[in-house]
Amino acid sequence: MADVVFLHAERLNAELYDFLKSLRYRHRSIAYILNEARQNVTGPREDKPWRSYYNKELFDFVQYRERFLFRRFPKYDEEY
Repeated sequence: MADVVFLHAERLNAELYDFLKSLRYRHRSIAYILNEARQNVTGPREDKPWRSYYNKELFDFVQYRERFLFRRFPKYDEEY
């Protein structure tokens, strides 16, 4: 499998900056990642926990269908 770098959404800007810096991007080319104000481009939405979109049957189905991914990344393999 190719090298994959995962960035966590809760620290996306900082991790993206650090990753690009490790690839030798110049600070002046990527500084905006840390300095720009946040923008919501998706429009208004309700803040709901992800579990609210699933019932037990749907969760089990998704977990079964995506079992390859859950086996590769067991940290995300939770029980409903």
